[in-house]
Amino acid sequence: MKKINSNSYGGKIIGLGLIPLALIPGVLWGINRFLNLKILSVLIAVSVGIGILIEVSFFIILMVELWQDKKIQEYYEANPGSRKTPQDILDGK
Repeated sequence: MKKINSNSYGGKIIGLGLIPLALIPGVLWGINRFLNLKILSVLIAVSVGIGILIEVSFFIILMVELWQDKKIQEYYEANPGSRKTPQDILDGK
């Protein structure tokens, strides 16, 4: 299993997910208050759904990363002098 490290892209994914989750629906909701179009209500729902999908996907990736970090930490605590890399530990080498 490849070691996941979301330090460089985690914030970007959260921000990307917030655009369809909050920004776009907020703007469309404001427009819809004046125009009262059914299509805008549908677009709001679709946008929120996409945002939720992005955020849930990232949450799953983060959970896998935390599991990997826990496994690596437990190995190094049990074997303090080990020269294995985190990838070696995850691969079971």
